[in-house]
Amino acid sequence: LWMSVSVAVGLTQIGEFSFVLVQVARNAGIIGNDLYNVTLAASLITILINAALVRYTPVAIAKIRVSRQMSALPQKVEDPEGMTGHVVICGFGRVGSSIGYAFETFGIQYLAVEIDPDVIGTIQSRGVSAIFGNCSHSHILERAGIRGASLLIITVQDLDCARLAIINARKINQNLPIMVRAARREEYRFLLDAGATEIIQPEAEASATFIRHACGHYLMVPDSQIRDYLRKFRNAMDLANKTIRPL
Repeated sequence: LWMSVSVAVGLTQIGEFSFVLVQVARNAGIIGNDLYNVTLAASLITILINAALVRYTPVAIAKIRVSRQMSALPQKVEDPEGMTGHVVICGFGRVGSSIGYAFETFGIQYLAVEIDPDVIGTIQSRGVSAIFGNCSHSHILERAGIRGASLLIITVQDLDCARLAIINARKINQNLPIMVRAARREEYRFLLDAGATEIIQPEAEASATFIRHACGHYLMVPDSQIRDYLRKFRNAMDLANKTIRPL
């Protein structure tokens, strides 16, 4: 349906070939100057209208789709703002969902904040507390019960969104532990200065996993030596990241 609407909007203007046809018809005496001028005026009007439609229709369609998807979501009776001691997970993609499954295994109460209505529907169908919205907004964090939360985990990839979420969460709950992931080393200080407690770097963790598996599974290095090395490795990485100039 939405694809049909988009295609129809793109076809609202009179095509350029109509200018050729109407001119040939006038030269052949099939139509008069009055009809020729009306056709030209109609062409110009539809071209101007089409430019606006092509620009604003996709935005309007997106809003309508989100509104319909949200109205179809199951409504939870539980009030998130009344929750205490729970973990708030901002972003429930592959990383966030993996964390959520682990918390369910350990019996840890958590709430997900997600901006994708389809993901929200899937989460709530499993009986998990979830809120639709952008985690960088203060009122969304308030609804998630950030004042009484025990931990905030931010897995969103958008750097500015993660930074604003940290800043606004700190304004609401100054002592809240905040874990966030940084896609690049240059983002470490940027997020640290915003107020993050711990920053997880996928590249560093991937390196640590390679070291642990290579040394432990294949090279038979004692487990205690591997743990000691990885502890020093992570400390060295943190120290190096703190010396990088923020973005």
